Amino acid sequence: MFSSLRKLLIVILLSFLSFPLFINITYTILPLDIKIDAGTIYFRGEIAEFYILTSYNGTAVDSLLTLNLYGPSAISISSLTHVATGLYKAKCQIPSNALTGVYTLVASAIYNMSNGNIAKGVSLKSFLISDKLTSWDSKLLSIENEIATIQTDIGIIKVNISNINASLISISGRIATIQTDIGVIKSDIGTINGKISYINKTLVAINTDLGMIETDLININAKLKRIIEEIAEIQTDIGIINVTLNDINAKIAHIEEDIATIQTDIGTIRGKIIRMEGNVMFIQTDLGEVKITIPKEFEKTRISLLPPAYIAAIFATIAVFVLIFPFLKKKIKKKHTQSSHLKS
Repeated sequence: MFSSLRKLLIVILLSFLSFPLFINITYTILPLDIKIDAGTIYFRGEIAEFYILTSYNGTAVDSLLTLNLYGPSAISISSLTHVATGLYKAKCQIPSNALTGVYTLVASAIYNMSNGNIAKGVSLKSFLISDKLTSWDSKLLSIENEIATIQTDIGIIKVNISNINASLISISGRIATIQTDIGVIKSDIGTINGKISYINKTLVAINTDLGMIETDLININAKLKRIIEEIAEIQTDIGIINVTLNDINAKIAHIEEDIATIQTDIGTIRGKIIRMEGNVMFIQTDLGEVKITIPKEFEKTRISLLPPAYIAAIFATIAVFVLIFPFLKKKIKKKHTQSSHLKS
């Protein structure tokens, strides 16, 4: 009996093995994950930057990425750069005449898996484009290849300086105030390469990357640092410049005994008169020796200001002339008499 049962089992097993075995395996294809990093607000003229990361099942993967920007104005993505596996950086230049409002960046991507399957994904990010930096405390950090980096209360933005019509409107100390299409920006004068071009009386011309501006010397805290005869060295918040005394309208304002007061457009200095040569006076001051022309109104005091040796020499010359004048007069008269006798 057991032998018959064994034979039956063998027949059943052989019959089962004679048919092909089919096993169905189902693959679940997950959607491709896309993350977009973007600011909440951008400005006209700004170079907007976005970062996009694509990943599959928790792992960053490279994909075929497509970006589209939608909003009140047609703005295109200017560049898309592969930074690392699954990470991309996109840029767009926001036109200076772009309409303000809400814009949406849509990113779609396709990932080709090694087993031949395809994973797809889509994501979006919205942001605001504004026309003004209103109420933002903005400061210009740098300018490189016409790209300005600006610090605001909401973060750092980058703009093409030529797209926002930047112009210098004032300078106070080392702080420059810049008017732009997106608002007023402050900057250190060194950031815009400010250098003094010339000084004309109370005005100073400053040349910068944004053009030239004239301002009052008081605005850059100009002070006389040193004087060498007719050349004045002036210290300012922007730097040092050498000018002539005429450039700062230097002139003698007052003389008392041997002390002269010199008035300039920058300030007043006093010193001791040490010598005179013709109508030129040399005055020793704390800043150096000043060489200055004596004004006409002080011509009468010029003689009284001569050193004692010069005065003594003048009086000696006068005394000699007084002593010899009678003798010369008599001699001239004698010659005149002899000449009359010869004629007769």
